[in-house]
Amino acid sequence: MPRYNRRVPSSIRVNLLDQRLGHLTVIGFGGRRNGQTMWVCRCDCGNVAEYHAGNLRAGRSSKCVQCQLDALQQTRKNLSHGYSSTSTYRAWTGTRRYGRCKRWEKFESFLADMGKRPKGSRLIRINRKRPYSKSNAVWRTPAETLREDVDRTLQAMLAAGVIDESKSARQRRRLRRMTRQARYQLRLSLNGNHNPQ
Repeated sequence: MPRYNRRVPSSIRVNLLDQRLGHLTVIGFGGRRNGQTMWVCRCDCGNVAEYHAGNLRAGRSSKCVQCQLDALQQTRKNLSHGYSSTSTYRAWTGTRRYGRCKRWEKFESFLADMGKRPKGSRLIRINRKRPYSKSNAVWRTPAETLREDVDRTLQAMLAAGVIDESKSARQRRRLRRMTRQARYQLRLSLNGNHNPQ
């Protein structure tokens, strides 16, 4: 246990003796170290140690080292929920890029709304102009995403009069083929296997 004195010198401007600061209770004056006033504190867990006056007053020291470690471990446990290394957790992390609703700032809420990530699926925003949320997100496989992209493009072409309804089926097949080829070329490029001629 650190040596301390219940008698506080009159030169100490701010007397912290018997004050409770977070989980720490000041039980004595610890002298000065390297120009810093030291106070001896007892944590709620019973540990006794010295702390800098400045850290105590600023709230940087509010519990003992052991309690800080225990709190950090508990925080990590609560955060991961056993999902920290899963594709579901990675999908939630990725929602930061395009924005997400306030509710989804907590992984637990995201998991409750969307459930576990189905194998082979991705998290897609329904309306790409809005952030991720329960009403604006869905798990979709690449095949489902391709079908949606083709349908969206086809509807835009029909609305713009580029094609008419009689040619929509043929155009749909062409768009699907073009989209697959584009994605294949993109994968090759990302993998460093694409060699332009």
